Amino acid sequence: MNHDKLSEFLGRFTADFGATGSAGLVVVGNRLGLYRALAQGPATAERFAERTGYNQRYLTEWLRNQAAGGYVSYDAATGEFFLSEEQAFCLADPNGPNLSAAFLISLGYLRAEPQLTEAFRTGKGIAWHEHHEDVFVGCDAFYRPGSPACGRPRLRCGGTRTSCPCRWTLRCRWGRGSRRWCPPRGGRGSG
Repeated sequence: MNHDKLSEFLGRFTADFGATGSAGLVVVGNRLGLYRALAQGPATAERFAERTGYNQRYLTEWLRNQAAGGYVSYDAATGEFFLSEEQAFCLADPNGPNLSAAFLISLGYLRAEPQLTEAFRTGKGIAWHEHHEDVFVGCDAFYRPGSPACGRPRLRCGGTRTSCPCRWTLRCRWGRGSRRWCPPRGGRGSG
């Protein structure tokens, strides 16, 4: 056995395993508005608890996890957590890409693991409308910045939550007929 290749493989596993666990905490930050609250300014865990009204012990662990993953910044000299300009744009700005919402999509897909396993056994598949609601909520939130209000391309789906086709198109203002893969927008209030 090649120990260098084994170490490389174990490193890949460890990164994936850690990312899977952290995905849930990113979703917690999304659902509770923690990124938006932190974008208001640097804070210690105690001050952040006062700002948000949430439990300090849990917020401390959340902040540490997010700092370890690079989603939140930490100033060791002051003991304060904060979002860099780039982190704030990607995680807290309503016109940003809302990266934390993408984890809703992933967790929604993971909730379908029993159906996926059965699909492998039977070949029956999983219809779009059978996915967990988080898939649709996450798609809507993650792709919302593409709405016309911000001047970027609008994502459109030809169907609804229950009839969305397998391929979605992006009609882009940058050129006629531009097409890309994108998720559906119908059925979740994105209009």
